[in-house]
This record gives sequence, C-alpha cells and structure tokens, in this order.
Amino acid sequence: MQIIEIPANVKDLPKDKAGLIIPFYKGENAAERRLQCVENKLCAICGKKLDPGEYYFITHYRGKIDKISMHGAMHKDCAVYMLQAFPKRCRWELAAIPLTRKAVMEEIKHVHKFDLIYLIHASHLHFIPNQHPGGDLVKFNIIETTLYSYENDTITKK
Repeated sequence: MQIIEIPANVKDLPKDKAGLIIPFYKGENAAERRLQCVENKLCAICGKKLDPGEYYFITHYRGKIDKISMHGAMHKDCAVYMLQAFPKRCRWELAAIPLTRKAVMEEIKHVHKFDLIYLIHASHLHFIPNQHPGGDLVKFNIIETTLYSYENDTITKK
C-alpha cells in the first residue's frame, strides 16, 4: 500500500476512517463553504487563503479547453494530495461536472476521456455566479498544464 504524505497545511483538518483528510469544501455546509472558497479565493481543500496568481485546478480536457471549473482553486500541494489520495473521487467528480454548450451529450459517449486529468496552474480567476444548474463557475487563465492519467484506481503524472 502506498503511503500518501499529507501536506502540512491540511494535517489538522478532520479525517475519515481511512485517515485521509476531509476537504474543506466537503465539510458541514458544503455549498456555503464552496461559495466561500470561490468568492474569497480560499483553497477548496484546506480552506486557507490562496496566494495571488497561484491557483490550481483539477479538471478534465473540456474544462481545460473552456478554462472553466465548478470547483474552487487549490494550493498546488493540496491539489497533488487530492490526486494521490482520492483518485476515484477526482475522476468521478470530473465526470459528473455539467459541461458547457452542446458538449454534454457528446461527452457522455466518451467517458473514457475522463481518464485524462489536468492539473492547471492559473494566474487569474473570475467568478461567474449561477451559470448552470450545478451552481457557480470559475473562469481561469492558464499558466501551465500538467497531464495525469487515471488507470487501475490510481492517478499518475504523464
């Protein structure tokens, strides 16, 4: 079994039965916490303030193309931790994200494309409230993209 190091800024967060942290956006009042993260530029994982220009997102290829996310930004170490500790959750949540434009039906036919996961480093955020049934969106400017793949319940850097 792989031992996953928990970043210092999340060590004090509540943990599940397996000893993995419960992300800030998944705690009590999850919808309110998610909104706090987006509006106040807090990390969705640890709940702490993000440094300007240092925003990280986990997204699928369509999120990369549209430069848009339903999830709040993260610190880099928090995002990498999520990829390592919760590979199924990362893949499942990305597959469940409502997509923009006419892409929805096309995406359903190509779920295997969610096996490619991108870690996006963004410089700017723009909050777009209530743009789809799932809630608010975050538009971002990409500085750098790192590609990961999902296979055998693990996520690995390509």
